[in-house]
Amino acid sequence: MQSGDVSGAQDSLSALSDMLKSAADSDSGAGSVNNSSSTDFLGTLKKNLSSLSSSLSSGDLSGAQSLFASLTPRGSQGVDITA
Repeated sequence: MQSGDVSGAQDSLSALSDMLKSAADSDSGAGSVNNSSSTDFLGTLKKNLSSLSSSLSSGDLSGAQSLFASLTPRGSQGVDITA
């Protein structure tokens, strides 16, 4: 995304979304315990990724870069999805 490759960023975002959907589907399978904090995390992450996708689709590269920066890991604290 830093290089301005919107198409590449959209492809990567689509692949990430597919992986998250697959992970969420496998977590909801038989024998799995419903963990509300995990569900909340995935819901918030999906919402933020949807916003990122909208920014990329509309050509708002600056907005997409800002949204992406809010999703990147912050040291040992993990991913700050609410920034």
